[in-house]
Amino acid sequence: MVDMKTRIETRFYDQSIAFYTDILGMHVIEKWHKNEDRGVILGICSPMSGAPTLELAFSPHQHNYSGISLQFKVACLTTFTQQLPAAQAYEGPVQRPWGSEYLYLQDPTGIQVIIYEEVPG
Repeated sequence: MVDMKTRIETRFYDQSIAFYTDILGMHVIEKWHKNEDRGVILGICSPMSGAPTLELAFSPHQHNYSGISLQFKVACLTTFTQQLPAAQAYEGPVQRPWGSEYLYLQDPTGIQVIIYEEVPG
């Protein structure tokens, strides 16, 4: 079995945690703060599920994440959109050529986050 974890280093550490937990519903699996090393591991499902995880780490440096997107599949894009806070900016939904509906957000670090619903073809 292979597990996957994606790591994002960000100056916007607290805002990023809030975005991924409050907006996307991820939960904290592990969190640490030792000297200058601060980080959190977030999960999509239960901590023991083996589902992909996201690690956010504080970094005082600006990183360029141009061309990278994180994509999350939802059962109903309309329901997801209705649950977004009024202040959350997004684009879409946009129907892609293969039929899926995409909603585009941006996390505090500037990474494109795509929320999508597969539309039966």
